[in-house]
Amino acid sequence: MCLDASFIGILICVFSAIPVCILAALMWRAHRSGKRLRAVVLGLAFVHELVLVTYPGWYDAITEFRAETDLHLAPGQLLIVYFGEMLFVLLFAATLAMNSYRGKLGIKSHHGAETCRPIERDRIFLTLLVVSALGLYAGQFLMPTINGDALASHYQFKDYGGLSGVLADWGGTLVRWPGLFAAGFVLTDRRRGWPIRLLSSLVLVAEMIYSMINGMRGGIIWVISVVALVGYFKSSKKLLIAASAVTIACAPLMSWMHTNMRYVTLAAPLGTLNWQMIPELVQGAVEHKVLESTSVGSNFLESWSLRAIGPLDSIYLYKFYDEGNGASYKPIVGTLFLPIPRAIWPGKPVAGSTDDSNLGMAIYKVQQQKPDSAFYDMGPILASAHAYWEGGWSFLFIAAVFTGWFWSRLLAWGERAQSAAVDIVILSFTAALPIDGFFDMLNPLFTYFRLLWITLLPMLCVLWVLDAWLQRRKPVRDPGHNMVPA
Repeated sequence: MCLDASFIGILICVFSAIPVCILAALMWRAHRSGKRLRAVVLGLAFVHELVLVTYPGWYDAITEFRAETDLHLAPGQLLIVYFGEMLFVLLFAATLAMNSYRGKLGIKSHHGAETCRPIERDRIFLTLLVVSALGLYAGQFLMPTINGDALASHYQFKDYGGLSGVLADWGGTLVRWPGLFAAGFVLTDRRRGWPIRLLSSLVLVAEMIYSMINGMRGGIIWVISVVALVGYFKSSKKLLIAASAVTIACAPLMSWMHTNMRYVTLAAPLGTLNWQMIPELVQGAVEHKVLESTSVGSNFLESWSLRAIGPLDSIYLYKFYDEGNGASYKPIVGTLFLPIPRAIWPGKPVAGSTDDSNLGMAIYKVQQQKPDSAFYDMGPILASAHAYWEGGWSFLFIAAVFTGWFWSRLLAWGERAQSAAVDIVILSFTAALPIDGFFDMLNPLFTYFRLLWITLLPMLCVLWVLDAWLQRRKPVRDPGHNMVPA
């Protein structure tokens, strides 16, 4: 049955509005209940769905699907993507709400040591994360810029070959996202001394400047998101105002950063260090209106719709599966066996990929279908479409239900623990980031398993060591009622 384009546009508007309304209702319910952590992660999902899914759908409908026509795609194909996304969010929300209700019925009141917040452990843990993150993010400035050849080579990288690569990947990921969130938490804690709060602000500033130098708009969004969500989480109006101010200041620079500034950095002489590009950044930021001629789109609304192409890219994932080129179990296999070195398993798939290279991942495969696109270009995709690519409608159903159940367990853990360290672990699971660079709850399944290996398990080990160390330091009473170390 061939539907009229106008009718398809109306259906897309309806299908895209339903998930936003559901997420908004869940977020508001969590906020009214005082569950700030739950409200934060649901808020991230709401923003992603509104800005990067609903808006481009409505824009495409209003502009009569110009973008799809240019790529020789049919509006009906986009309609299926939006139907899949709506189904995914409905199943996710129903599972999350049902498990949360059951958890509420099963809550029991505990007294004593179990309900005491591990304040000392959290303080040490956050300090370690902030100091390590500063080393990571500030250390980037001492590294050479990546030229075009190195960039192309990087995206053909076939994963680490031995134990040292495993440890490096785990160590970097352990610090990268948790370090950003920890910096935001420490920044709002007035009980902490000014030196550690200064280091926290430097972590955020370092990532912001590095991202601007390399045209990484996602890095800027990460910093703004961290500042905003921690501002809400800790009821800090100053941080909320700061996040708004940075957004207003950076919005006009987004097109210029991803085109002119990115190309200037890629074309820098071999061996140029990132910090040496700061003068170019300052000059370009001042003159960006002159340099912005290569930006995409004739106005802001059009430019944003052309960047928020997750739904459009997802059409290709549906086509892959329907044409018999589905990913099947391969993206999951590379993740489940992530720690196994390639020296033992040379043909091990990369996490999220259908082969042993990064280029087999969905974010690269969708771009490879477009004319005039470099083989190493990445394209945003939707978690629902990724699930369909793996196993059709049945796997989309399973992935949505599992995602809702997984997040219900994470949030129940955080609300039970009442610990800043646990909050940071949970927030790190919003940073899977195969989708537009925005933090989000709704990610492909392989990303959750990957973060279990390289974030959750190492951080739990660190927390266990800190708990054991602090327990040994805890004073106890001897039979003579004298305080002695344990």
